[in-house]
Amino acid sequence: MVDSLEVAAYYAGIGRPAPESREVLLGDLANERLIAPDVGGRWNILNLGAILLAKDLRAFEFGLSRKAARFVAYDGDGRTATVMHRRDFDAGYAVDFDGLNRHVGTLIPSPEDNGAVVRQAKPLFPSVAIREVLANALIHQDMTLTGTGPTVELFRNRLEITNPGAPLVETDRFIDSPPRSRNEALASLMRRMGFCEEQGTGIDKVVEATEEAQLPPPDFRAGRAATRVTLFGPRRFAELTTEERLRACFLHAGLTHLRGGRMRNATLRVRLGVDQRNAAQVSQVIRLALDRKLIRVADPLHPRSGYLPYWA
Repeated sequence: MVDSLEVAAYYAGIGRPAPESREVLLGDLANERLIAPDVGGRWNILNLGAILLAKDLRAFEFGLSRKAARFVAYDGDGRTATVMHRRDFDAGYAVDFDGLNRHVGTLIPSPEDNGAVVRQAKPLFPSVAIREVLANALIHQDMTLTGTGPTVELFRNRLEITNPGAPLVETDRFIDSPPRSRNEALASLMRRMGFCEEQGTGIDKVVEATEEAQLPPPDFRAGRAATRVTLFGPRRFAELTTEERLRACFLHAGLTHLRGGRMRNATLRVRLGVDQRNAAQVSQVIRLALDRKLIRVADPLHPRSGYLPYWA
């Protein structure tokens, strides 16, 4: 039964050569709680072992087989558009994660000139943001919800990554809260294998990457049974909705605070790609963010001291 696992992926991930002794190999996997001994010298594959290292999740019980990540690309901006590409990644996450990440990256267009403030010949979405959101979707999903798994959907104007289960942290605190996971063993081993970071700064990297590319801010949505992160293609400041401008302001204030600084009109202008002569437009965004209590003045006695997110 252990032959159903891609053990080479485990050893490659932890940076150790696979042992020649089968006994040592079985002992290593058992110590990681990937397998457990059964009667008669047989071994059982535990759920953690299957979800991480299965050569094919379809060979396991239905609940696990539906946890395979699915990728769908549409020729349009909605789910009623024509499906141009669909693929299920049926191997365990440690086996298929890099393949999934590369597959998504190869299908994302890289426009040479889209009229927005974005470097030429760069993918619509930063690769580091895609990787971090993918890893979070796999790790933080609710494994108790059957019949559904992580889904990656590519539209003409955005990338949506959805995982089963509501988050354990409020979405507006993704950027600063310590990581919490329902699947601590899965999260720990995936971190050790280098598929995600250990300090709980994955969302920080997502926000930072979108800021550097001057893209619309990512959208974090929590439902009763799913969590969705949306990355958007480039648009000018004038094309952003009021809610997107406010979200960009709030996330920028949070990211700047975590770096030890304070948001100011000048820093938000750079983040939004607004020329200095149009600084008044950014001031309007800041005033509205203050009214909505998304941000606050860092020092009430010195109004020009800059701004912090409301939670700081």
